[in-house]
Amino acid sequence: MAGENQGNPWGSPGGKRPSGGNPWTQPGGNGQRPPSDLEGLKKAAVSFFNDFMGGHIGGGKVFTIFGLMLLLIWSASGLFQINSAQLGIVMRFGDARNVVGPGLHYHLPYPLEDVIVAEVTSARKIEVGYRSGDARDPEESMMLTSDENIIDVNFDVLWQVDPARVKDYVFNIKDPPLTVKAVAESAMREVIGQSNIQTAITSGRDAIERKTTDLMQKTLDQYQTGIEITQVNLRGAMPPPEVNDAFQDVTRARSDKETKINQAETYHNNIVPEAEGQAAKMLQEASAYKEQIVNQAHGNAERFLSVLQSYQNARDVTARQMYLETMETVLKDARKVIVDPTLKGTYLPLSEMIKPPQAKKEEP
Repeated sequence: MAGENQGNPWGSPGGKRPSGGNPWTQPGGNGQRPPSDLEGLKKAAVSFFNDFMGGHIGGGKVFTIFGLMLLLIWSASGLFQINSAQLGIVMRFGDARNVVGPGLHYHLPYPLEDVIVAEVTSARKIEVGYRSGDARDPEESMMLTSDENIIDVNFDVLWQVDPARVKDYVFNIKDPPLTVKAVAESAMREVIGQSNIQTAITSGRDAIERKTTDLMQKTLDQYQTGIEITQVNLRGAMPPPEVNDAFQDVTRARSDKETKINQAETYHNNIVPEAEGQAAKMLQEASAYKEQIVNQAHGNAERFLSVLQSYQNARDVTARQMYLETMETVLKDARKVIVDPTLKGTYLPLSEMIKPPQAKKEEP
């Protein structure tokens, strides 16, 4: 029965081995062994090359040609392309040999040499204190100022690989983004710790960005990371939401204080010049009065000296002139009466005679 022979490894009824005792003997064959995998591969290769070359080629030549093709393919595997934003580091048995720029290059086939490709010109961004979508990270953003106030600081760091130090970038740091973020947070905390809260949230933003950039670059250079910080953008520096209202009250009070100070300075700037002008005017008037009095005194002195000189030259004439001038001054406003000595009891009231005639009043 057919079912009785199923599962029989020897292919004969009763499970008995065929004559010859060789389980691999092909049925109907001459007791020959079937070809092994290597032999089959060899025959297939020979058949392929015979068909390809159009003639008969021996097995040894096939393996020679096949080996040469493998050697050619292995040699060609050393060709590699570097893009415009990349640099390549050629490694020979794990040792960095040289750095190659963009273009088509060649290195010895693996495992003799290999190449590590690094992106160098593309800018990368690290977010500190927040995540995209305005999600806050209080553990990163809460920082203490020099006047012991807490502010919420969010900022970006733009960085790239320094092409001149690409070996440092590849071999000296394990996780570049994490390194940049840790250095950025540390540098910002130090800069904020040296600034008061008013400066940090108003006029000092540019200075904080510049100081943070310089401090980050200095730290990364000390670690020989091969990273270049291109920019630090301070997105926000505000008090925490829990105390924002109280801080706004303080800010308004400070604003009122500044307003009062500005008003006082304006008043001062108006009053002081006016007072200085009045003082200068009084000094000028006093100086003019002084000059007038001094000049008048000099004039009187010169006049007296002139009279004295005239008196010394003509005593009688000068004495008579001085007498007449003195009498003229004394009698100018006095009531004068002229008495004629030849006529006894007769006098002329000169002051009455020189009075202007008065208009007669008309009777009603």
